[in-house]
Amino acid sequence: MENVIWYGQGSLRIETGTKVVYIDPLWIEEDRHDADVILITHYHFDHLSEEDIAKVLKKEKTIFGAPENCVEQIKKSFQNEIIVIKPGEKHFINEVNIQAIAAYNIRKVECHPKENEWLGYIVETRQGKYYYAGDTERIPEMDGLEADVAFVPLGQTYTFDSVQEAVDAVKATTAKVAVPVHWGEYEGTSNDVHIFKMLLYPDVEVAELKRMK
Repeated sequence: MENVIWYGQGSLRIETGTKVVYIDPLWIEEDRHDADVILITHYHFDHLSEEDIAKVLKKEKTIFGAPENCVEQIKKSFQNEIIVIKPGEKHFINEVNIQAIAAYNIRKVECHPKENEWLGYIVETRQGKYYYAGDTERIPEMDGLEADVAFVPLGQTYTFDSVQEAVDAVKATTAKVAVPVHWGEYEGTSNDVHIFKMLLYPDVEVAELKRMK
């Protein structure tokens, strides 16, 4: 996973081979200004941070992909092109293949309602297809998803109810590598990561990313 940086929560930097994609940039300490694509999953403060977006934006060259109800907030701070994305759609953004996957709660519906049409994403890289689940529970849209690597949240407060549910989400896809994210700050522990790894063994390899600070 040398082409991926995890900044904490759901904040990822992914090198596809020719382009740089950020998902929900957060806690970016240094100015990088290297983003070809910025994908936003939803408008909660830890996923849509204008301060951190400004640190990775490559002036007008960066293109956003985001749900419709995030567009107004992005436009208040940035003049870049924004592609409005709905669940199930496929887009070719700045030479990167993107597939949008629904992300929502079934039980804790007040956290991430399905009607908001918030998102997870599959990003195509030279190393394969990377599925970032977003803030979600185990939902039917995960069944049979074609992905090589799955990034799933391990906090059990706002997303999955348990580590087992995160495991079930990974196993619903074709991924053979899983990466735990969205843990260690407000929810989720290193022990959850250990359990996640044990429950997926030997079917799925778990790659643990150290949080970049």
